[in-house]
Amino acid sequence: MIIHVDMSGKFYNRENVGIAWTDEKKQKHKGLFLSGKQVTRIVENKNADDDFPRLYAICIYLIVKEDIDGIRELILCTDETFLEVKEYLSSLFKKEGKSNKSIRSIGQYREEQKKGGRGGKIISCADGFANSYRKRGSKECRWDKGRKLNLVKASYEEIIRLWNLIDLEKNR
Repeated sequence: MIIHVDMSGKFYNRENVGIAWTDEKKQKHKGLFLSGKQVTRIVENKNADDDFPRLYAICIYLIVKEDIDGIRELILCTDETFLEVKEYLSSLFKKEGKSNKSIRSIGQYREEQKKGGRGGKIISCADGFANSYRKRGSKECRWDKGRKLNLVKASYEEIIRLWNLIDLEKNR
């Protein structure tokens, strides 16, 4: 399965953020919600003002780790610096014992689609999903309306654990 990953909201604004993936047929999806308060706490605790790609990679890892065996390729929107996100994500896959997957940017995907004859502006399949997780992720009472969310809980402790795991890999 090829999946698209997108983010709605920005870490540097310290606002609510939704990150989601969906397959190309939009039949399966999963995502997470981080409140502005969670983002602020992580940024201040880890002095992470310049390391938002790491936080993005950690969030991506959290939403794909349960489904990784069925995923062949990840296509990431470049909301953060793609090469850094890819490096962090590959490191997490390796350290957590998950198989490494092909990771491409949405820009690379667009170029391939143009060569294949598809024209027009190609957007990520996960664009609307990420926005749904950002807007509805914190409101459990609204889950029964519209598309059902498959929300992954992203605890502060788990994010910090993965952050520190990346630090260990970088310091080797």
